[in-house]
Amino acid sequence: MSGSHTLYRTAEILAAKGGAVADVSVGDVLELLDVELDTLVGKPGDAAVFYRILRTAGVFGPDTPPTLRQVRGTAGPCTPEELIVRYGLACRRVRDLLVDYLKERQSTLDYSSMESLACNLGSRFWRDLEIHHPGIDSLRLPNEVAAAWKQRLRTKRKTITSETGEKITVDVPRLNYRECLIPVRAFYLDLAQWAVDDPGRWAQWAAPCPAKKDEVNRRKVRRHRKSRMDARTR
Repeated sequence: MSGSHTLYRTAEILAAKGGAVADVSVGDVLELLDVELDTLVGKPGDAAVFYRILRTAGVFGPDTPPTLRQVRGTAGPCTPEELIVRYGLACRRVRDLLVDYLKERQSTLDYSSMESLACNLGSRFWRDLEIHHPGIDSLRLPNEVAAAWKQRLRTKRKTITSETGEKITVDVPRLNYRECLIPVRAFYLDLAQWAVDDPGRWAQWAAPCPAKKDEVNRRKVRRHRKSRMDARTR
């Protein structure tokens, strides 16, 4: 049974994220298990086995913890390194940068916010770029790369039941799209400011931000939300 669960879960991740089995990260596994926990009555079955099978198969990097229990941080909150390494980033320089960034932000954020920031930067931003642009190693994104990333971020994969009772995966709008852009914009703006304050450490990372100011405009988002609510009441 655990083998079939592993195949099914892996297929769900690939349907939602794209890429190949080798691209599956620890963060993808955690995200899927959290979704299962939210939608199922009981705890997800064979979760630890699922993680162990993928790790033993070499899907995750060699630095990943050997058990799901350790990944979950049941012994205490994860460090910035542990929050980032779970996403299996290929570019060591950017991975180290994200760890350093989390360390700089750590004193001003609670742990839940740290996890959310790590997910947005490590998974939804950089790992997505690595999947679609293998070998990428610079924050200076060409316009077409930035545009394609934002287009992918606008939707998410969702499994629904069709009229025939068949489980199918479809693209649906990501309603918190702006909220996913904001941490990336803050990341770039922080690096730009820190490059001025401490150029020896941060100047190499200063780059144009792919998330423009008007794209995170709260007024525009509120207007769109009101339109959706009005449409539902008609």
